[in-house]
Amino acid sequence: MYQTGEPDATYQLPGILREISGLAWHDDTLWAIQDEDGLLFKMVPQKDAINISNFQFGPKDDYEALEWLNGYCYVVTSEAKLWQIDPKNRTSRRLPSFWGKKHNVEGLTVTEDGQGLWLAAKEDHQDEDRDVIAINPSNLENPSRPRFSISDDKIKSFIKAQNETGLKVPDRIAFHSSAIATNPITGDLFVLSSPEPQLLVLDSKGKIKSWQRLSALLYPQPESICFDPDGTLYIANEGKHGAATLLVFYPKKS
Repeated sequence: MYQTGEPDATYQLPGILREISGLAWHDDTLWAIQDEDGLLFKMVPQKDAINISNFQFGPKDDYEALEWLNGYCYVVTSEAKLWQIDPKNRTSRRLPSFWGKKHNVEGLTVTEDGQGLWLAAKEDHQDEDRDVIAINPSNLENPSRPRFSISDDKIKSFIKAQNETGLKVPDRIAFHSSAIATNPITGDLFVLSSPEPQLLVLDSKGKIKSWQRLSALLYPQPESICFDPDGTLYIANEGKHGAATLLVFYPKKS
């Protein structure tokens, strides 16, 4: 559905977004955060450049992902600190802690019913599985148990089952979730891995539908992903050896 090796548009991002860590689409606009400063960026792509503005919503921290839900923008840190932001009134507040520090959170997206948020862990310091849980920001005292998990073994099993297509099982996967987004057309979850660039697509129950390695030249450090309502895919790379980049992919008919 997406030709991930051939972006339809590529933008270089300014230095302030060199460590871009999250993307989201809301109200016909791209929104972004970067890794260290509590800044929310509004980005409007033009023909050859992107108009960018920002405002401060919180102190310095390790901000990793953002998503919109019910008119609010939510930003999460690696330690699962969740911020609720109202950009129109330029107000923000930190919500109660709910998941602990061991998971190294890197992904945030809306759930399939549009009523909650998925959170994806890059790693778990106690085992090899990377959990994905669903939360309701209005009821963080009772977060759900992990809905499913992502592991190298599960990916290898999927690849092995596809062997009739010629896909060989690699010795090493090293999948570490770096971003997650819900495709609004299919409801599938698209999960990026970094620093070893990969793209995993799952259904809403966590069943793997596809997996691919991504070009390290095109994806030096993929850390952000989102869709617009028409299914256009946006992926952003941190500036590993230069400027950060934003890649745009229009959906293609199968």
